[in-house]
Amino acid sequence: MGYIFTPEELENIQLKIMALLYYVKKYDKRKLPHCFGFCERIVRNIDISRAACYSGIDELTQLIIDDWKSACGAPVGLYDYYIPSDDAEIRKAMNRALSSQISDIDKCIRL
Repeated sequence: MGYIFTPEELENIQLKIMALLYYVKKYDKRKLPHCFGFCERIVRNIDISRAACYSGIDELTQLIIDDWKSACGAPVGLYDYYIPSDDAEIRKAMNRALSSQISDIDKCIRL
């Protein structure tokens, strides 16, 4: 196995994904695509690992990497997803912020 996330990195990843989920759920009232299910699973798995004092952190690292790849590569993946708005300027700003959040998480996970 290659790199293993530290507990601090896991907390950072979890907070960033939770912020992404909050942002999307706040501004998009449509049914969310399957890619966000992978994000929710990452958050849950980190919670489970924390409760177990981060035992199995090497397996968790691989699960997070795999789930993130699945979220990005899904038929409507994270990089394909957009928040709709009738106002072009608002849509552009919201989706720029969304893209920035996804890129930031991607940097944390893909190292």
